[in-house]
Amino acid sequence: MFYQRTEVCPQTLSGKVYVRPLSYLTGILVSICLALAGFQAFAQDVKGPNVSKVVYNGDAQVFDSGGAFMRSGPGQWVETDFSQTVVRFQFSEQARDEWSVYLRDESRGVSIQLDLWRKVVGYKDDTGQAFDLYEISYAAAEVKAADVLMISYLKDGQGGGHFIYEGSKQWSETDSSSLIKRFQFSEQARDEWSIYLRDDSRGVSIQLDLWRKVVGYKDDTGQAFDLYKIQEAFSELPR
Repeated sequence: MFYQRTEVCPQTLSGKVYVRPLSYLTGILVSICLALAGFQAFAQDVKGPNVSKVVYNGDAQVFDSGGAFMRSGPGQWVETDFSQTVVRFQFSEQARDEWSVYLRDESRGVSIQLDLWRKVVGYKDDTGQAFDLYEISYAAAEVKAADVLMISYLKDGQGGGHFIYEGSKQWSETDSSSLIKRFQFSEQARDEWSIYLRDDSRGVSIQLDLWRKVVGYKDDTGQAFDLYKIQEAFSELPR
């Protein structure tokens, strides 16, 4: 995600607040953190070529009216609600330059510019309307496999869980709270975009595919399919 792709609040009244992903509370806490931190959510190394997510402000009078644009797969983006779990619209990526990503929703005739230089989401439609739609409050750079310590995933677009690195090439799959462990895995390998895990007790292999944004499943019976949709990847663990 961005500087170190960690969803943390830089400063709050009580010090640091580490925000766990995947729940409605996540979006709320991120927005509170950004407000209290004085809008210090952009790192110098987050630009058009490597950005994978932007969070925008909504109506200041409505607490949960913001949202996010998130890369959801190769050449694909989604716009989500404030909690970052409910998809509002889907877009195809048209181009990138040093400071912007250009998106298109053909079904609505809408083009979007994620403008990191001006920190705005630009809107243009096929009727000729063009204006700044939202103010960007947070931007995140892509995290590649070599740096990943945790991913959060969605199941059927709703609740999900995490894969968490525990050290010594050991991983666990947990529920969305990160408190209940479901399965244990040993890390087999990493390449630029994927981490490969194995659970010998069940004969199951897992691929955490950060490029396609999916958790791939394969077992010793020959079954192979995409199991979950990856929501976030983190290079630091929440504390």
